[in-house]
Amino acid sequence: MSTLLLMLNPPEEGSGFVCLEPQSHAANAHQMAGHPGLRLLGRGDRMSLGMTLSLRPAP
Repeated sequence: MSTLLLMLNPPEEGSGFVCLEPQSHAANAHQMAGHPGLRLLGRGDRMSLGMTLSLRPAP
C-alpha cells in the first residue's frame, strides 16, 4: 500500500477532475541522496501499488 501520491490537476479551469497516482517515493527522490523510496526496475521487472480512497462530504 502506498502512503505517497502525486496529484495532477489539468490547468483548464472547470475541468472537473484530478488524477491521483500512488507513488513509491517522495517528490524529487531521483535527485536525493540514497533515492529514498525509489524503486528502480530492470527490463521485464514489474511493480504494482495500491491505494484506498475514502470520500466524505466537506464540513
